[in-house]
Amino acid sequence: MSIKNEMINIIKHHYEEIPTPILNMIGAVGNQFGYGLRYGKSFSKVYEELRKTEFFSEEELDNIVKEKLIEQIKYAYKYVPYYRKNYNENDVKTMDSLSDIERFPFIDKEIVKSNEDQFISDKFKKSELIQKKTSGSTGMPLAIYMNKDTTLKEWAFVVHIWERIGFTSKSSRILMREIEDKNKGICYFDGLKNELRIDISNMTPENMEIYCKAIERYKPDYIHGYPSATLQLCKFIEKRGIKHQFKGVLPSSEGMSKEEVNYIKRVLNCPCLSFYGHTERLVMAGQCECSECYHVEPLYGYCELIDKNGEVIREEGKTGEIVATGFCNTGMPLIRYKTGDLAEWSLKKCSCGRNYKLLKKLEGRTTEYLVDRNNNKISLTAFRYSFYEQHVNSFQFYQDEPGKVFVRIIPEEDFTELDKKNILQTLEEDCNSQIEFSIEKVKSISKKKSGKRELIIQKLDK
Repeated sequence: MSIKNEMINIIKHHYEEIPTPILNMIGAVGNQFGYGLRYGKSFSKVYEELRKTEFFSEEELDNIVKEKLIEQIKYAYKYVPYYRKNYNENDVKTMDSLSDIERFPFIDKEIVKSNEDQFISDKFKKSELIQKKTSGSTGMPLAIYMNKDTTLKEWAFVVHIWERIGFTSKSSRILMREIEDKNKGICYFDGLKNELRIDISNMTPENMEIYCKAIERYKPDYIHGYPSATLQLCKFIEKRGIKHQFKGVLPSSEGMSKEEVNYIKRVLNCPCLSFYGHTERLVMAGQCECSECYHVEPLYGYCELIDKNGEVIREEGKTGEIVATGFCNTGMPLIRYKTGDLAEWSLKKCSCGRNYKLLKKLEGRTTEYLVDRNNNKISLTAFRYSFYEQHVNSFQFYQDEPGKVFVRIIPEEDFTELDKKNILQTLEEDCNSQIEFSIEKVKSISKKKSGKRELIIQKLDK
């Protein structure tokens, strides 16, 4: 790793300890230059490769992916104990096509968690790696260990996707996350990252007024953060108004319904570009300027869809679980990892000109469902979330009995019985009246430790 990359990682590790004035002073200089100076060699190498290959033919991309996939599997077999134990040496040596990956078994969160040390590469000490934990939406958080340049590589993919709606190295953004160190305030500008930090842990009307004044002062180009927090800000802006025009919204880390996307676009009058990724760093897919389908980033990882029997899906019209093999992390390589997320392929060519694989109907976790009175599981994506048009600030589903669901809402002052009736009618239509919904007004709604929204609390016996 270069000295520049090492310095970047040191700054990241001690970032919260650096006084804001010093960060702003460094940022005033650094933001005048491109990505390379700010993020180092690992970032630049990936970023340049992305720019070079963005409009390659399907055949050219497949050849690159094949090389990366074979390289990762051979590396894993040579250096990672779990794969040495469970792979056939001849299968590894003779692999020469993308379909050959189907020789190898699937792994999942439980397997990785139960064999954590066996997935660490012999080329690294565990203490040298960066640990990240999944959110534990299935009740079982997983520790992921990454070599130090993994996040820098990933950031190259993120900004490259954002560039599709005008993001540049000089663009500023709002970052909507929980601020752990409240000594810096609930809202402050970070000059080094060129972002306005907004604390989402307590989005009261008083705090949102502070946020809006900061937006009008600093004029950030984009909004980046959890969709649930962005939606709350939009609700406030819709009433208050704002003297600033954003260039776009860059949601991350939470799923969004079509109704939520349309609401954000209408209120802020700008594009909304989502991308799909996860803590395991195995697959990334982003929307483009021409389509709402998700373009799978071929250089980030290899993406498969499988049915309930573990058979690979290649055609349109079938929903399958996303299985992924990442290319960016050699500290803890994960191969054919079952993500628990659902999607469908789209075989249409996008008019943007990129020859990437396309995913549609991304449905989030397989565990995100409601259970009807006949014990059938109904994915949350089957429901229309038109709550924000019905004077609701935020909402959450709670279920502890099949066929019955409480909809917890934080209502606005002008919430009426007609709003309540419209919400219940919409939800019942979406499940063919197989679930009895009840509205429960609350003052607050629980979140995960990460600050993400907890869209459903499921208390059914598994």
